[in-house]
Amino acid sequence: MQKLLLLTGLLLLACGSFFFSPAPTGQADEEYWGTYAQVNSRMGFVINGDTREYIAAAREPARLLQEKEVRQSRPLYILLGSGLGYALQPVLGSINVADTWGGIAAESPDFLGFYAGYVLLNFVVLLASLYLFVRIGELLAEGPTDKIVLYGLGWFLVSNPITKAFFWTAHQQMFAFFTPLLYLYGLLRYRTVVLSWRQSLGWALGLGALALVYGNFVLGLPCLLYQLLTYRARYSTPVLLGRMLAATACFVLPTFAWIGLLKLYGVTYYNQEAVRFHQFTWMLDAWRESPGTFFSTLSTNLLTFWTNLGTIQGFLLAALLLGGLQRWRGLKAPAGVWPVLGFVFLLFFAFYALIGYYPERLTFTLVPILLCVLALLLLRRPLPYQRLLVLLAALSWHWYVVSSYGPFS
Repeated sequence: MQKLLLLTGLLLLACGSFFFSPAPTGQADEEYWGTYAQVNSRMGFVINGDTREYIAAAREPARLLQEKEVRQSRPLYILLGSGLGYALQPVLGSINVADTWGGIAAESPDFLGFYAGYVLLNFVVLLASLYLFVRIGELLAEGPTDKIVLYGLGWFLVSNPITKAFFWTAHQQMFAFFTPLLYLYGLLRYRTVVLSWRQSLGWALGLGALALVYGNFVLGLPCLLYQLLTYRARYSTPVLLGRMLAATACFVLPTFAWIGLLKLYGVTYYNQEAVRFHQFTWMLDAWRESPGTFFSTLSTNLLTFWTNLGTIQGFLLAALLLGGLQRWRGLKAPAGVWPVLGFVFLLFFAFYALIGYYPERLTFTLVPILLCVLALLLLRRPLPYQRLLVLLAALSWHWYVVSSYGPFS
């Protein structure tokens, strides 16, 4: 409980300070997807433009059964927002914020209840991400943990351009922190455990259900298969293949069940990410046109993704330089840790490199993994003055994020 209270305090302190960040100037050449909500003369935040769709679907979850509903591919997230929104309605539903927030808020008198529900969901997801990060750090340390260093690194999870733009609005971007940390924790926690049939199938079914919450939860399947393959020597080939096929079937079952339910209502499953933004479907489209088009598009996409890595270059450089230094100093990591860290990093790296949709915010999903690498390097082989250095880096970074102009979407 004490740990959760401390993490909650860190989260609220960091995210609360974003209210004091510079407001958008409203210049004609400045575009962002959202509405600026003015709290007072010095404080405000941006309501992301997707909020309208999220709240409309939460207010009427039956919209998910309509043709080409834009949130149809993520029904469990909408249902979570709906449950929290209706629970908060008796307290917040009668409060009208249209006079001060304007825009989207003016469209509905019960706006605040559903909006607060989604923000509460952001809070829970981000708090869970922080908790997972701390637990990962404790697993990596395998002994007394330098909490100042660990929590100092955790500060970067709550103070960054992603939380600044998306924590105080209805959006799913907080899962960018939660998903990689969940899979890292699971693989590290079970790296010395042979899963039973019941465990492997249960995890597959649960992770498959999470794929109906946010898109990158689909990476749970390769993570589960990686865990099974780690102990392939203990099974005969037919048994191993049987387990992998059974886990795959359980993983896709929730999605197939959802598609089947839509079919019963005469609705064709719609995935906005694939149809509108051509996420991953660009490969099939380009190949159908010609192999030359495919490789040309692939090169362009990979170059765009590589350019976007500039937004996280500080974290990449810190991991590479510190890793080289600690290797020279004779760092010894727990058995099986580096393969897990490398696998999860490469898995998410490949996923976002090939997605075909490259807003800079998606690239930031790699940062939680890099922070775990830094935690391993610093907790296992302490450096002189590392507490002071981590705290100074965290405070300087926070000042930069809060005082910088944007991002707003």
